[in-house]
Amino acid sequence: MNMTQSRAVRALATLAVSASALLLANPTAGAATDTPTITRTTGANAATRAAAPAANFTVTLINLSDVKFDEAVVSLSRHSTAGVRLLRQTNIGPLTVRQWNLGPCADVKTYALGVYIGGALVGSTGNVTPDADDGDLCSDEFEIG
Repeated sequence: MNMTQSRAVRALATLAVSASALLLANPTAGAATDTPTITRTTGANAATRAAAPAANFTVTLINLSDVKFDEAVVSLSRHSTAGVRLLRQTNIGPLTVRQWNLGPCADVKTYALGVYIGGALVGSTGNVTPDADDGDLCSDEFEIG
């Protein structure tokens, strides 16, 4: 499965999520052959959000495909607390937008977004470290399609 990031094309590892850790696995294991790609995009109002350092960090998933995902999970690691926090949303239908609020921008250490069908991980961003590569310090968007 091919996945791209806004400024650089790179292969990303598939993410298996457990309650206590992130477990990296083979990106094609269990994936359908025509599973859509997940692409990191630049938000339309990136300059506005980047200028507001006290804002909360958001991750947005835009499903432009005709595939329905049973769930999407963000695994979050913060500077202020140990461990991984799992944020789950279900029934991600075609042409659906979902958003997660990860808390204060400065507190987000890393996160990963994975999508599931029938309990099987079919796509992932791999571990993402928030940065200004896309011109936005407090928000990332990912498209599937």
